[in-house]
Amino acid sequence: MNIISGIAVHIIFLVSIFEIYFKSPIVDGIDSEKNNIKPPAKRLILFVADGLRADMFFELENGTSKSPFLRHIIDTKSVWGLSHARIPTESRPGNVALIAGFYEDPSAVFKGWKENPVEFDSLFNRSTATYSWGSPDILPMFQKGAVEGRIYTDSYSSDLQDFSGRNSSATQLNDWVFDKFEKFLREASVDSEKRQQLNRNGVVFFLHLLGTDVAGHANKPHSREYKDTIVNVDAGIESVVKQVEHFFSDKDTAYIFTSDHGMTDWGSHGAGLPSETETPIVAWGAGVSSHQNVNIRQADIVPLMAVLLGLSIPVHSLGTLPVSFLDASNETIAECLLLNSRQLVAQLKRHRESVTCHLLPLFHAPFPHLHQATQDQLTASVEDLIAQKRYQDAMEQTINLISLAMMGIKYYQTYFQNFLLAAITLSYIAWIMWITSLILPNTQLSINSYYKEKTHNSGVMNIVINTVFTLLLLLAVCLLFVQKFGVQYYVFSCLPVWLWWKVSLNYKVFLPVVTYISGNFIRTLCWLAVYLGGLELLVLTFFYRSALSILLLGFGLWPFIDKKLRFNSIVHRTFWSATCLCLAVFPLLPTIGAAEDITLVIISGCLWLMAGIFVTLTQARTNHGNDGLLSLFQLSLFPLTIWLTSSTADSFKARLGLPLLNQATSWVLLIVSLIIPLLSSRTVLTRLGSVSLGLSVPFLLLSVGHEAFFLLALTVNLFCWLTLEKSCLEANTVITSATYKNPGVKQKESSQTLNGDDFRRAFFFLCYIVLSFFGTGNIASVNSFNIDWVRCFLTVFSPFTMTALILLKTLIPFLLVGCAFQALSIVSKVEMKHQMYMFLVLSNVMGIQFLYAVTNEGSWLDIGTSISHYVIVQTMILFIVVLFWVASFCMSRSIPHPWSHRLNYVPRPTLESRPGFVIKDYVWSPFDKNHLE
Repeated sequence: MNIISGIAVHIIFLVSIFEIYFKSPIVDGIDSEKNNIKPPAKRLILFVADGLRADMFFELENGTSKSPFLRHIIDTKSVWGLSHARIPTESRPGNVALIAGFYEDPSAVFKGWKENPVEFDSLFNRSTATYSWGSPDILPMFQKGAVEGRIYTDSYSSDLQDFSGRNSSATQLNDWVFDKFEKFLREASVDSEKRQQLNRNGVVFFLHLLGTDVAGHANKPHSREYKDTIVNVDAGIESVVKQVEHFFSDKDTAYIFTSDHGMTDWGSHGAGLPSETETPIVAWGAGVSSHQNVNIRQADIVPLMAVLLGLSIPVHSLGTLPVSFLDASNETIAECLLLNSRQLVAQLKRHRESVTCHLLPLFHAPFPHLHQATQDQLTASVEDLIAQKRYQDAMEQTINLISLAMMGIKYYQTYFQNFLLAAITLSYIAWIMWITSLILPNTQLSINSYYKEKTHNSGVMNIVINTVFTLLLLLAVCLLFVQKFGVQYYVFSCLPVWLWWKVSLNYKVFLPVVTYISGNFIRTLCWLAVYLGGLELLVLTFFYRSALSILLLGFGLWPFIDKKLRFNSIVHRTFWSATCLCLAVFPLLPTIGAAEDITLVIISGCLWLMAGIFVTLTQARTNHGNDGLLSLFQLSLFPLTIWLTSSTADSFKARLGLPLLNQATSWVLLIVSLIIPLLSSRTVLTRLGSVSLGLSVPFLLLSVGHEAFFLLALTVNLFCWLTLEKSCLEANTVITSATYKNPGVKQKESSQTLNGDDFRRAFFFLCYIVLSFFGTGNIASVNSFNIDWVRCFLTVFSPFTMTALILLKTLIPFLLVGCAFQALSIVSKVEMKHQMYMFLVLSNVMGIQFLYAVTNEGSWLDIGTSISHYVIVQTMILFIVVLFWVASFCMSRSIPHPWSHRLNYVPRPTLESRPGFVIKDYVWSPFDKNHLE
């Protein structure tokens, strides 16, 4: 197996859930249902206040509303309430749901919600004309694929999206939109042709107001600045309404005010907390009812707007018309519901055709509750009921038809779900077996067995295996070809056949295992239970971070249980347990972003400085003075980092934004701190210590609270781990050389033979990887965005730069763990590929569990969380491959400099596969006075 095939398999596993559970809701060729119902409104104005929480909008402050105009509308002539958004609570999917009526195609996540992965229909495309003003990240996406010249957009420069927290930075974005709208109407008032165009039926005005989102990120939703943007939005909407009523001089305008998503208390969004999913909605004007409090889905707003304007409902919409919003007769409401049902039935028909058009009868199981004939009968029945003026009965039957159509659409979207799930499961099991077959020949169990000898009938067995699997592969391909399946089905169907083929060809390596298990069944069962129990705790960690604390407490007991460590001093073992206990505290603390305390960051910086001084003085005698100046320079960065963090925080508190000097210094520190480790000695612990100090500087600059302590605690714990593993390696060398002696079988070097300790190290590494992710955060904190994390570097909205910086902060603990594991593999002389194989076995066992935990039902929180869990496990596996390479680069490469010849030692012959590393001056810990010569 090579690395390319391994990456390819895991990419297939990753994308499989989108085909299994979340097939795109969009299909081509849906017939549009024409709307012949008389529209109650000629035009509609849609206000979307980006990032506005429902509770912050509706709450009273000292008995007074922050939105007096909209509050008056609510009290006198509107339908109002909550509109529930769906995960991910981001601007693009939120606006797609509001304007197109469906929840974003899952493949859009791979494009950062920026581009249309496929063309989709929207209300704007159905309108006579749409005029929109607002964010450059939102407006253009509705133009792509729309009728030429139908959608007019005007966006401000992205440079105006300033998250520095200045008082005017947020409201000026809203003011820009309101000013542009006023200018537009003023120009139209003296342009007869434009005025005539605006007076047509079916015109939409879209005002996207980003100010609330910017204020929430920069100042948090409970801040005065955020509340001021709500006041600003209310005043702007009042001005727009007055201008519209004066310009058109009629009562034919409908208004809808809502938001795309909410925001957490700490100024982020993306996950499924109520503060993120609950947004306000206020509708009033032509055709809208009044004095009602409602709860609706975000996608339901689209059919409402279409009906108000007399437009066809967008063909991809999955919204259900909220009839409580309509001020209309029962006849009109019944006809509107019938229109909604026809649109959904047309969508169901196309989904059915796309699945069954080439399917063999043997594999066809139609949706049992709504056949083609049944839906035609139900539609005709509703029409008859309307003709008989039995409107209530017609509405009830139409609502039932809508419900069945929605169920049918879902049925055909997931028609091949069980088949694909079985195929991927078989692939998972085969993949684990194949990786295991690559590990077994390098274990002492296989080395000391005679099953490695080839038998005379091996060739016959291989011919049988090749013949059987070739026939299976041909059968699968023929069935797929005849039924004209897509390329993805060939991949998902043939993958398990190919993997099991590989496993079957390696059947002989499992024979020693079968023999061993038969003689050591209880022992094997106990060890299997231990590892599975540990993996279950890791799985539980994805739901409850506190499970990590249990694992870490178990780690703390390790040196007191393992007999190979009994000769270690009590100081070594106690210090390890203490560091595990410190790390166990972090999963019990709130996630990062929920609270901010710069004092903790400053204290952490001071501790890093003291730790660096201590390690530098301790290792001075082994560095021969060559790294002294470099170490002093590296330590000098910490006082500057502490000052930068404190100074920037004070500047933001004073609403002065980010000083230019602070910004420039932060970028210089970021670059310099990452380069310095590449100048240090390539002695293992010296380089690892330099990497740790180098990574801590950007981590401190990107920290806002207690997470600053996490990297320090993790670093100390990793160095202790290396100390204990050294003792295990020394003890294991003695044991293996004394125990395993099989005459006639050529022995490998004992230190390179895989044993139980190597599997334990792989499990520890997996735990450290999960700890790096969940130690201070969770799914929500990763999905969420907090401007405070990057405020030392920039404040003007720049999604790619901000994402890169936040990603760097997230990756730093991973990289530190990778470098420590790289150091351990160097000393143990175990090939990195074998370490990788063991990690893959453990992580894929977790992957199977999360595959079945993915859900497309229930709350949006449940759905989004289940996707995130599976994606994290799969990307973690792919990420580790890159992590090993980066860690190897950090630990082995050096930038040439004048004194480099004094820092680099010649590697030993036994480490030729790891160029650049030496063990000569390996100092394991401050407590260990013995060098590994």
